[in-house]
Amino acid sequence: MSHLTRFAVAGFAAALLLAVSPAIAHADTMAPPSASGSAAPVSLDANATPPSGAVANCLDSGSVWLVAITDQGQTLANACVGTPASGTDALTAAGVGIGRDSKGMMCALGGYPNPCPAVFDGRFWQYYTGSVDTKKWDFYQVGSDDSKPAAGTIEGWCYGETCTPPDIALLLAGNGQTPAPAGSSPSSAPVTASAKSNSPWLALGLGLVVVAALVLIAIVRSRRDAPRGKAAA
Repeated sequence: MSHLTRFAVAGFAAALLLAVSPAIAHADTMAPPSASGSAAPVSLDANATPPSGAVANCLDSGSVWLVAITDQGQTLANACVGTPASGTDALTAAGVGIGRDSKGMMCALGGYPNPCPAVFDGRFWQYYTGSVDTKKWDFYQVGSDDSKPAAGTIEGWCYGETCTPPDIALLLAGNGQTPAPAGSSPSSAPVTASAKSNSPWLALGLGLVVVAALVLIAIVRSRRDAPRGKAAA
């Protein structure tokens, strides 16, 4: 294989590597939620998002709102439940069935999971109380049988190893609106999308520059290594 051919092949290989590398780097930066040190809110199906103003109206009236989401995104409850005496009463008011194991411990809500795990696998129904003022969820330190939901608060349930209920701002917004991720600015999404969509073209352009440079080097070397004519006598 000639010097020109070898360098051309090397150049095209470099271009291919540059074109593929952005996708690899993007995948490597997609860390799971648990790696960030805090649980990520579970997703809320847009079809189950309450109407705009429904949550605020419920809380303003002194009632309690309850939301319960599985780790598969299934919405078991997302409704105003009045003034329940306990978290268990709130679930009952929302029509969510409660499954218990042989020791009387809660192991399923609304038939999920089915059957109740015979052996603890790290996942369980996690119970929170949410404030409309702080827009934050606080993990209950007591079980739902002993909790006393305060008027104007939100009861939140999610299933998994580490999770929090849907973002309170999303619940308040209603109508399927999704709030921006924490720490982002309104202009960050378009910039990120543009950079992501243009990165393959940038890589291709750099690859072509590399190919051109390598071909030029190959031509110079081939001329330098070519047999020279005899010097004139």
